[in-house]
Amino acid sequence: MGGKYPGVYPFKMRIACIFQMLILGIIGTIVFTRAGIVFPDWNSFSAKIIWIVVGFFSIGVVLNLITPSKWERILWAPVCLILLICSVLIATG
Repeated sequence: MGGKYPGVYPFKMRIACIFQMLILGIIGTIVFTRAGIVFPDWNSFSAKIIWIVVGFFSIGVVLNLITPSKWERILWAPVCLILLICSVLIATG
């Protein structure tokens, strides 16, 4: 998250981290559902909502490329790009 807070995060940042964990858990559930690994009855719903995941990772690539943090550009931009490619493959597969 930009490397702004070395050491222990302030309380508000801890809450933000928990929120991010929830979002990533929901994204993982959507991707696994679309891939047919979990919740097979929700496959038709996941076929539509997976495109929100694709949009999320598209925004993530852009944000990680324009961040002032050198390490986010070096590490997280490529990771997010790989996640974007994988989510597109799952969405179209």
